[in-house]
This record gives sequence, structure tokens and C-alpha cells, in this order.
Amino acid sequence: MRLVSAVLLVFASLSSVAATIVHGQTVTADRGSVCLRRSPNSPCQLLTHTGLDREPDLSADGKEVVFVRGTPHDSVEGPTGPEEATELWIVDVATGETRRLLRGGALTNSNGVPVAHFTSPQFSPTGRIYILSMAAVVSDVVYSLDPTTGTAQQVCAGNSLRVVKRGSYAGALLVEQHRYFVGGGSYDWVYLIGPDGKEIGTLGDQSEPGFANRLAEVLGADP
Repeated sequence: MRLVSAVLLVFASLSSVAATIVHGQTVTADRGSVCLRRSPNSPCQLLTHTGLDREPDLSADGKEVVFVRGTPHDSVEGPTGPEEATELWIVDVATGETRRLLRGGALTNSNGVPVAHFTSPQFSPTGRIYILSMAAVVSDVVYSLDPTTGTAQQVCAGNSLRVVKRGSYAGALLVEQHRYFVGGGSYDWVYLIGPDGKEIGTLGDQSEPGFANRLAEVLGADP
């Protein structure tokens, strides 16, 4: 299985979803705070008030929101120089209780690079959380977290991330990876990766005719 052109915009949006909708609820970032709307026309209910929060995502049951919290005064040394450490937080929609899951720089990967500078946090249908973290000059890395313990596990390389929320591939990951041709040169294709980090299929180059159709097939009913 291989996964309409204006495609570059289509996949770029996957790793920076502006809002997620679950059971009619919508969550967004509003001037650095997490904003929940119970219905399309309801007022914004602020779940956080720090002015530092971004990229929120709702859990499948609509009960929790995961988000990145900026750390403007805390940086770590990345592959190309200092990077904002960031933190990964979760908030209970009903109670407003917040809990930090992971502090940037608290762990290092196998190459000694801090697990930090988080982006694209997303719940899987099973309740696990996936994020991107810096890893090397040409590639970031996808981590999987258990929200009950905050334990992080490396899954695969990736320069963008979208968790498939429903359909036949629910729980799988769409990632763009930087790879090298045997004879020299490199390419950046989109792959469908299982939760265990194993490749399921190739969607190919974003500029290929038919890429968006293959993408829609994998995402199913996702917007």
C-alpha cells in the first residue's frame, strides 16, 4: 500500500496542528495558555495561565490535554548550539490540575544529546503520548511516553510527526525521515511507522502526484 498536490502544505500541517477536536471539544493555544472550548460556539475556558504554553492536544476520551511549556530562561546544548529546554505538561480538563511529565534536559539520548526542545506532542488512541525531540543536525527523534510514569522511550527518527487517531492505522505514526541513497545523496520521504518503531509502509515524497490521496487514506476520517 502506497500512501492532490498543494501537498507541501498538507503534510507541513501534520506536525503543527493548530487545534484538536474530540467529542465536540476544541483545544488551542491562546497567547501562551491552553484554551478549551466545549462546543464550536462556546467561550474559551483557560486551562493554564502561564503565557508559555503551546501545541496542546486532547486525549481520545477528551479528559486530558498534553502541551509543551516554554522555558525562556532554561536552555540546553543542542546539535547546532543552545536550544530552549522546554517541558512537557498535562492538564486534567475537569479539575484543571496540571502535572509535569518531562523536563527538557533531564535525560540524554544514546548520542549524549539532551532529550529536550519538545514539539508536536500528541496522544495516541491508547493513551500514550508521542513527541519530537532534537537529536542531530539532519534529524530529530520521536519519543513515546507513558503519561502515568513519565517514562520516555525512543521510537524512531523523524523530522515531523502526526499520530493517526482513527481508522485502520489508528495508533501508527506518520513521520518524515531523512535518509541516504546507497550511491550518495539524500532524500526526505514520509513513512508510516508502527508504535514499536517498525516501518509499515512508505507514502513517498510530498511533491509526488497522489501523495495527498495516500495521506488521506491513512488518516481516514481525520481532518
